[in-house]
Amino acid sequence: MKKLIVLIAVIFAISSCKEDTKAPTTTGDSSHMIPSNTRNVKTSVKSSGNVTVVDKTKSTPAIAQDLIAFNGLEALKYIELEGLKPEMNLEELQNVNIKANQNMEPTIKVSGDGQIPIYQITKSGFPMVDIYYTADQVTDIALTHKNATPPKMIGIGNTYADLLSVYPNAKAMGSEVESRVTVTVDNVVFTLNVNHGINEVYDAPLTSKIKYLSFK
Repeated sequence: MKKLIVLIAVIFAISSCKEDTKAPTTTGDSSHMIPSNTRNVKTSVKSSGNVTVVDKTKSTPAIAQDLIAFNGLEALKYIELEGLKPEMNLEELQNVNIKANQNMEPTIKVSGDGQIPIYQITKSGFPMVDIYYTADQVTDIALTHKNATPPKMIGIGNTYADLLSVYPNAKAMGSEVESRVTVTVDNVVFTLNVNHGINEVYDAPLTSKIKYLSFK
């Protein structure tokens, strides 16, 4: 009889333990069961499972509005050098109408290309234009001052992002010569203020700026 009483007591104890271990049931809002630091968290995980990373080095600067394409003759007219043009002969160059606040004189341009004889035009003492020539005619005209183009024309001081807004298909190229980075569009060459010493397409920073430009 005592054994039977003990057996019943053991069974009752086991039954009580099972009741205690059952998961609690909830009704209505169960948000109280979510840890507070995981509620309403927005994730940056793509559907593929890779975390989205923002490349701050490729951030786009503010783009100048209503920019127009570069026009060499219009730029020269803007700085009162409308008589100057590519492919003119040297005699014509000597007869270009130079204003009282302008000066044109021969000089030597020293660069990675060597020592090159050029004519340089200054305005109020500031270098504005470099003129490259062969034995008998002008080959390239380079603008070297930020005020050498009309305000809305793409020019010196504008960013690479500005340049791409005007010429969407343009590509920057590196060079072994002085590690120059240039963007060529038709007969215009824009030189940026960054360097890449390999002759290949270069992913130039959008914030890099046009240092000078030349046209034929």
